[in-house]
Amino acid sequence: MGIRAKELHHFILFPLMGQGHLIPMVDIARMLAERGVIITIFTTTQNAARFEGVLNRAKETGLRINLVQFNFPYVEAELPQGCESLDMLPSPELEFIAIPDLPDKIDVMKA
Repeated sequence: MGIRAKELHHFILFPLMGQGHLIPMVDIARMLAERGVIITIFTTTQNAARFEGVLNRAKETGLRINLVQFNFPYVEAELPQGCESLDMLPSPELEFIAIPDLPDKIDVMKA
């Protein structure tokens, strides 16, 4: 069965939580959306605040970009409250943390 010409594609983007990764991910999202792809970006509340204005302007032009925000489980990661990005880490040695049940903590919302 082939892909129908009018079938829409939906990409889910989950950028590494660092400023140097968020900006390019937003650029990629805009480029894909300009080509008719539906985009959903998952990120933490504080990280979303860094580029929410850019996404809102893109949406005003008709691009189908959705933003799903979640609260980062800093307690489980043993990090200070509000530490949601690599540039907020108290020590560079904490750069790679794992939260095995993070997907269960994100309430997925259909766009």
